[in-house]
Amino acid sequence: MKNKLIIVAGCSGSGKTTVTNRILKQFKKGQGQVICLDRFYWADKKKIPFIKEINQYNYDHPSSFDWKLVEKTIKDLLNNKPVRIPKYDYVHSRREKNFEKRRPTKIVILEGMLSLYNDDINKLASLKVFLQVSLDTCFIRRLLRDQKDRGRTVDSIVKQWQSTVKPMYEQFVRPTETKANIILPWDGKTQDELETVLELNKKMVKKHDK
Repeated sequence: MKNKLIIVAGCSGSGKTTVTNRILKQFKKGQGQVICLDRFYWADKKKIPFIKEINQYNYDHPSSFDWKLVEKTIKDLLNNKPVRIPKYDYVHSRREKNFEKRRPTKIVILEGMLSLYNDDINKLASLKVFLQVSLDTCFIRRLLRDQKDRGRTVDSIVKQWQSTVKPMYEQFVRPTETKANIILPWDGKTQDELETVLELNKKMVKKHDK
């Protein structure tokens, strides 16, 4: 596998998209791409855990994802094979029927809350980053984002945070920080730790090009 995989994980609202975009800026157009784990929720909602007590799906549980499809997609891209990636509708919380075609690139970034959860995928990665951010900060960022970009109400955001996002973070996401090469404290302003990630990324790219 000549192409390289970088994994960026952390709580919802931890700044994964910001860090991922900073990494992408190191490459020329077409040399890197981001694969968002959210794209791989099961298309069949019957496979997503449902909490009867609150009448709500638990999208933050590891079993909500089609891990075999995630692994196959990543492996194909690393082996220079084109792929078809599912599209996801955040407004209606469902995977769409249509797919997006992607060509392989020298760098593939898998980004998502649980992107360090699967050990088979972790073995494919050259660099694994976990963003360490206070839950208060994460909640505020998520609240603002979901209101602005996803048209959600404050009540629905708070309900989901308390019932699934925070509990699943504590149970499944936080423990995956031990699988990371780098734990990055990220308040949006910290530069030293981020520069370490970017420097490692540069070295990886140079090694790739030899």
